[in-house]
Amino acid sequence: MPIVHEVAYKRYSAAEIVKTLHEQAATYDPLDKLLQIQRDLFRLEQKHSLPSDEFYRRYQAGQMGDDVEIIGWAGRYRLFLELRAVIADGLNQVMTFPIAVAA
Repeated sequence: MPIVHEVAYKRYSAAEIVKTLHEQAATYDPLDKLLQIQRDLFRLEQKHSLPSDEFYRRYQAGQMGDDVEIIGWAGRYRLFLELRAVIADGLNQVMTFPIAVAA
């Protein structure tokens, strides 16, 4: 959420921070974010001719270096995996939640 980087540069009251966080949460769409991250990953995969899962395996093994782009790729991939798991968990809960049928 974009508000985080602004807080470091300007003093905000607690009420302003809470209000901004609520506004951000109201417009946040995890599926849109997942698709945005997936597009970013695709561009990196094309640039480096390497799928993200293989890249991440090599990164964890210390074979990819510590370039800013590489570290960013690793972070995006972790976020992608986490967000995908959260969305899948939410969908599983919806699919297994008993639905009351009106008589």
